[in-house]
Amino acid sequence: MEQFTGGLGILLIFGAIIAIHEFGHFVSAKLSGMGVHEFSLGFGPALFKREYHGTLYAIRIIPLGGYVRIAGMEPGDEDAPNGYNTKPFFAKFITLAAGATMNFILAFVVIIVLGMAIGAMKPGNKVLIDGIIPNSPASRVDLRTGDELVSVAGVQPLNQDQARAIIGKSTQPVPIVVRRGDRLLTVTPTPKQLLTPEPEVSLDIPLVGKVPFILHMTTTHIIGVQLTMSSGQWERLNLADSLKVGTRTVVGTVVSAAGQFISVVSGRVPVSQLSGPVGIMNLSYKATRTEHISHIWFSSTFTLMAMLSIFIGFFNLLPIPALDGGRIFFLIIEGIRRKPLAPEKEAKIHAIGMAVLLGLVLLVTIKDVWNLFGG
Repeated sequence: MEQFTGGLGILLIFGAIIAIHEFGHFVSAKLSGMGVHEFSLGFGPALFKREYHGTLYAIRIIPLGGYVRIAGMEPGDEDAPNGYNTKPFFAKFITLAAGATMNFILAFVVIIVLGMAIGAMKPGNKVLIDGIIPNSPASRVDLRTGDELVSVAGVQPLNQDQARAIIGKSTQPVPIVVRRGDRLLTVTPTPKQLLTPEPEVSLDIPLVGKVPFILHMTTTHIIGVQLTMSSGQWERLNLADSLKVGTRTVVGTVVSAAGQFISVVSGRVPVSQLSGPVGIMNLSYKATRTEHISHIWFSSTFTLMAMLSIFIGFFNLLPIPALDGGRIFFLIIEGIRRKPLAPEKEAKIHAIGMAVLLGLVLLVTIKDVWNLFGG
């Protein structure tokens, strides 16, 4: 059952994020009077396709993306009737930005509905081990999922953050007392050093609160456990509180994503810390893998959907060739110059950008696969 719920979580998360992004481009292009050659979810051979009013609609076999082929945007098609290039600046801008905008809207709506329909679980008063990383210090001393932390280095932690903080400062073997059933067990794992990103500057945004902006790498120590609090009662939010949470989450996550991007570009965070499609799918699988579909599954699945949708929306708006943000950048340059860049030159720049992005994705994917199989 866990494999089913984890797989279903991946399909829902990626399917919704990709579909809503491409739907944004598609609808804005149609409303602007642009011709649309194809609206496709996925890549590769088509599992389903149908042409309707001049547009081919397709679902393809590889569910790792999607695309909208708008008339006038491909090399050799620049002069297509009702194409992208025949429309005014505002219509072009809206069409390019609509994908990321829909990602932000998806996240906002999901968080509001989630808060009102399911709510959040009030944490209990016990710190529990929720998972053990294979070949970690915790696995070598036989800590197990479900163990209750009684004390860490002689301190009784009130929550998982306190437990992590105590372990994070421990450079020597740390005594940990756990309750397993009706027995108390003492183990002494030796923490492993780890580089992790940490907030360097926090911005205090009205209605949002403090969010990290610039990150740097710091040294901490881990024993390889995932911690959680024991379950309490589920509490639904009213509309006003859900709106506040939705606003806080979207704005805060966008600012945090900007900080992480600046940190990677400036070299404060190494590129090796990035995750590609395989790493994100693995994260989604672990976050949504439960014994049965329950409040917890819905909460985990749709919360992660919202967060990833924000990050993907932000990433697509970066002024990098081949991304929506890169095309918006060239569109702004066109508006300033009052004439477009030569189509063949812009196409070449986007092709180079796509090659660089694919190369980076390939390297990150190799790293993710290596980590996934214990490398």
